[in-house]
Amino acid sequence: MNIKWNKYIPETHKPYPRQLAFLSLPHKEAFYGGAAGGGKSDALLMGALQYVDTKGYQGIIFRRTYQDMLLPSSILSRCKEWLAPFLKTGEVKYKPGENHSFHFPSGAVLAFGYLQNEGAEHRYQSSEYQYIAFDELTHFHEHEYVYLFSRLRRTSDSKVPLRMRAGSNPGSVGMRWVRDRFQIKLNAETGQYQGYNKDAPFIPAKLADNPSIDPEYGNTLEKLGAVERARLKDGNWDISEDAIYEKHWFTNRWTLKNDLYYHFLTKDGLEYTHKDDIFIFTTIDTAASVKTGLKGKSFVKNRPIASWSVIATWGVTPDYKLLWLDNVRGQWSIPDFVNRIMENHKQWKPLYNIIEKNGPGEGVCQFAEKRNLPVKGIHSRIEKVINSTAAQLQAEKGQIWLPRWAPWLPTVEDELFTWTGHPDEIDDQVDVLSNAANERMSLAMGSERDIELRQGLKRSVPFTTGGSTNNPSRMSRSRVITNPYKRRGWGPFMSS
Repeated sequence: MNIKWNKYIPETHKPYPRQLAFLSLPHKEAFYGGAAGGGKSDALLMGALQYVDTKGYQGIIFRRTYQDMLLPSSILSRCKEWLAPFLKTGEVKYKPGENHSFHFPSGAVLAFGYLQNEGAEHRYQSSEYQYIAFDELTHFHEHEYVYLFSRLRRTSDSKVPLRMRAGSNPGSVGMRWVRDRFQIKLNAETGQYQGYNKDAPFIPAKLADNPSIDPEYGNTLEKLGAVERARLKDGNWDISEDAIYEKHWFTNRWTLKNDLYYHFLTKDGLEYTHKDDIFIFTTIDTAASVKTGLKGKSFVKNRPIASWSVIATWGVTPDYKLLWLDNVRGQWSIPDFVNRIMENHKQWKPLYNIIEKNGPGEGVCQFAEKRNLPVKGIHSRIEKVINSTAAQLQAEKGQIWLPRWAPWLPTVEDELFTWTGHPDEIDDQVDVLSNAANERMSLAMGSERDIELRQGLKRSVPFTTGGSTNNPSRMSRSRVITNPYKRRGWGPFMSS
């Protein structure tokens, strides 16, 4: 291929086919990597050095921490090794400091930086680069990566292409956003992970694509645990080691037959419940905190964190299975969000809507109440992982049922099965699950803490102190408050 080259890239490091494909991409944004040993750091460094013989060229490569940047095997150390002959003669000057930089006879500069602290990306707000690279991109947060695009610029007479490049293995705090940004998915036919973002290509590479690596390294990877082995050896972008919710907790799936009966396949056989016997409520999360805002905007200056509002609809069966019936997620203003809640209420007719009143949630509650919606406002003051305790316990016991299929299900599962509790992760759908599980626990335990609220609602809500099976003869004691739903005459939702 006819790509830009120069003497500063050693003859001993001619690019391999995958690296060559990466270096020849005309796109402004591209990503290289997957499995360990695929040659991603070499590919990033080659790309950085392509134009150092061009007047005015500026490039920078980022690692997450200062310590990462100075490791003996780091990309900075590799650059020193590659340029050693020119450093020895003085043709290239090396200047250590906050941004370790190499200065070339053309006037070009290649620097190495780090983004260890919150807001560190703004140190570069007056800088100008034609090449910006992130080594181990999954170690960074998306807002840091996105912000640096603003530093990608050139003079009007420059012929140097503007390039944002990155490389990484799967894993770490940024795995999900990196996977989503480059649309990395498993191709069922080839069994390989591929990128489907035509504007930001992903070049996957494995150990076999890098013949310079000692084959023994592959045997070393075999000794890793199952999760790390899948990530580093196979380049698996779906597996999560640190996720709080485990996939096998959610093997129970419900289906709706003839638009009348919810079917449940359990170890004891097939069970079913008429849809009129399902106690329905919603949990609503208004995307708001000190870090996030409505409509994708942030409450923190220069921090573009995506935020989502969620309306989740739930059903509780007479034996207290918690069914995730529906899920709506979007980025709306408060009036638009309330309209969505109204539409959802009209469709599902929940007995009440549980809304977090933190931040803009207070306004959502007020709007909803003015429109005569039954609202139960809650304040979430505890840490999110702690708030999810009931949901974790119920999920582990198989008491939370997802649908076998729904258009919104992939988004829920993706967030649920990769959530580690890290404060920078998107967790709006996790929050509505936590609040639903807490409510299910309240119903199942027959707590009286909310009786005054429930009696004050426009729709009265059934209250129980027991019940564990669909068999009426086995129902334990129950106390019933009149409700408007057509119930089947048994269990905790028995009509009075």
